[in-house]
Amino acid sequence: MAQVRFAPFGDTIECAEGQPILSAALSQGYFLRYGCKHGGCGTCKVVVTDGDIEDSGSSFALTHAERSAGWALACSSRPLSDCVIDISAMGLTREEFLAGDRVETFDTVIDSVTDLPPTIRGVTLRLVSPPDAVYRRPVRQRRGSRGRYVPCFLDG
Repeated sequence: MAQVRFAPFGDTIECAEGQPILSAALSQGYFLRYGCKHGGCGTCKVVVTDGDIEDSGSSFALTHAERSAGWALACSSRPLSDCVIDISAMGLTREEFLAGDRVETFDTVIDSVTDLPPTIRGVTLRLVSPPDAVYRRPVRQRRGSRGRYVPCFLDG
């Protein structure tokens, strides 16, 4: 079992053999930014500053030059030894990192659907219940960063 330490905060998790770093972090109560969870979007980019990992993510999400510079995708990277992962590029505060990945349920109705690029639609949801709910995880766009996602599961 490999130890993975997260810079700049210094917290350490245990990562089982073959377990992706993102999966281990989320299951142990920490939060890292992510989108697709399979190495295709690049939202979970981190820098490996010490140790060895195996990364099976897409070359579209992480170029050969980025890999050579130590970048990896937390969702598709598995530690091969104890390692240090710098998550500074995610722009998380310590409070956000320690908050974990919470799941909340809201009743909504579709307010509008917008055509975006050919295979993507923008969906605007209006809260029905609880009417005073607020999505509290702050989302900060960084220059040059990819989109942010709020995972939704739809009934029906």
